[in-house]
Amino acid sequence: MTKKRVFVSHSSADKEIVDAFVNEILIGGLGYHHNQILYTSGEGMGIESGVDWRKFLREGLLTVEVIILIITSNYKSSEICMNEMGASWATDATVIPMLIEPINFRTVGVLAEVKQVEKLNSSIGLDNIYDSLTSKFTDVDKPAQARWTTQKRKFLKFVDNFLVNNPFPEPISKDTIMKLEEELNELTLVNDTLLEENEKMTNYIKVLEGKRDAEDIKISKKEVGLLSKVDEFEAITKEVSNMLNKFDSVIVTFVFNDFTNHNLEVEYYAYKREIEAARASGYIDEDRSILWDNTKNMRSLLESLEKLEKCIEGLDEDSYIALEEDYDILDIRNLLFWKKALAASIIT
Repeated sequence: MTKKRVFVSHSSADKEIVDAFVNEILIGGLGYHHNQILYTSGEGMGIESGVDWRKFLREGLLTVEVIILIITSNYKSSEICMNEMGASWATDATVIPMLIEPINFRTVGVLAEVKQVEKLNSSIGLDNIYDSLTSKFTDVDKPAQARWTTQKRKFLKFVDNFLVNNPFPEPISKDTIMKLEEELNELTLVNDTLLEENEKMTNYIKVLEGKRDAEDIKISKKEVGLLSKVDEFEAITKEVSNMLNKFDSVIVTFVFNDFTNHNLEVEYYAYKREIEAARASGYIDEDRSILWDNTKNMRSLLESLEKLEKCIEGLDEDSYIALEEDYDILDIRNLLFWKKALAASIIT
């Protein structure tokens, strides 16, 4: 491969503009010969027949003296172009980034810290390139200023006309991308929730196919997770009530005292038999405190009481008002709640 001096990194989608830049600016304005330029889209300046293109580009990047990056919206959306850009900084060549609007110094991204970034469709930007290249290649005769000015104007006129008829899309900023990703994540969560609810409803319908009475339907709702807050409250209170009914009033009173931190009196001699039976069964200790971890019955009862307490705390305003109409008070630490909502037999 003939040694090249200038490598033009570009997107093939921008061939018309880059063709004009190479022909009018590099060749016509600066006087380079086409065989000094590595420009893959240009005839006689690209990849030679039968040559591995990856090896060709790698060797080209490592041997050229100047790398010009023609950065457009198309360039930034090309993985190959961005790889070329990254590789260019690892070489010993002079790297000259050139932008075409709407790409600007803010949206160019990885080049934000680079000092020399020029606008391709700017007279000043092109003059700066002229100065950089004529200073770099001192062994090449400096082109006449009149010739440079003519070629520059010709190129700028072409670019202006081209962009009027073929405007580049506005680039999406990093902040916009992050915001869109955030919105997508939120929508994904909503969609997942809707899918979950739909699955619950489908399962509910299937379960109801064999159910007839109201109690069966409520059990079915619980199985598929469709209980309302009120339904959930009533289901748990019934669960607790059934558990309390397994014990006599002495044990229920001790359970109430222990769980609510109250101290209702249970006279020993009046309930000696029940108290001693409770102690012998491992439900209470010598101080008549409940041994919650000692038996399966007490562990299950504590779990249900805590579940009921959490349910009450999670009630929305409408559910709370509706339940308060039926039970007067919704306070698991209150004696009246235990008697009315839980139908608990407590010694008072």
